[in-house]
This record gives sequence, structure tokens and C-alpha cells, in this order.
Amino acid sequence: REAIIEAQAADHPPYLAVIHIQSLDVLNARFGHRIGDQIVLTCCQHLATNLCRATDRLFRWRGPAFIALLERDDSPAGVSREINSVCSSVASNFFGEPNRTILIPVKLASTTIASGSRLPNEIFDAIERFIVRSGRPSV
Repeated sequence: REAIIEAQAADHPPYLAVIHIQSLDVLNARFGHRIGDQIVLTCCQHLATNLCRATDRLFRWRGPAFIALLERDDSPAGVSREINSVCSSVASNFFGEPNRTILIPVKLASTTIASGSRLPNEIFDAIERFIVRSGRPSV
């Protein structure tokens, strides 16, 4: 929370991206929490490697969600395209335990939230609303 408030006060506030691992509770129930933890770690490494630059910051928000503070000169649409591309490229990874390797489709939902002149509580509410919406199963 402090990093978001600090970033908002900057002359050129960074883009705030929210990335949520969808259906992690279902994957935990089906494959176990050890696999769920591997999924979270792999997604974190994927985001850190493929999305974040040296000046960016990536945080675990809560549960299966991450917040990225991205220093970009690009337009909001360009930043959204970059985030969506990185999120869709996580697609599937092999996860496993001894004597068991499985291919699990992992889907990341993402959004950018303009922090500009918003109050911190408005930003946090927007983050939580997105996480709740993206956590619902798609029909």
C-alpha cells in the first residue's frame, strides 16, 4: 500500500497493473497446494522476467494477485497491450511433484488502473473490485 501511495505522489506516476491468477482455488483443490504454490511462483517469475524493467516494481497483493508499478512512456492502450501479451504468454507450464508432471492451463487476468488524481482508498477499492470480478468463473 505504501509503495502505491508513494508512486502516486511522483511527478509522473507509473502505470498500476493488477494481475490475477484465475481459478487458483480450483487448481489447489484438484492438484494440491504444492502445485498451487508452484503456479504462483512461476507466474511471479514470468511477470518479473517478461514485464518488469529495472525501474518497475512487482508486489504480491493478496491471494493469487500481483500489483506491478510500471514506468512507461507509452500510451495507456500500449501499456495494456504489453500487459495482456505477457499475461497470455504464461498460457501453460509444466508443474509437478516427484513421479508426476502435469500440464496445467493457467490464465492471468489483468487491468491497468489510472492512479493520477484518485485518492488511495479509491485505488485500493478499484483493485479489489477487479480481483473479485476476475475471480468469478467465466461462463
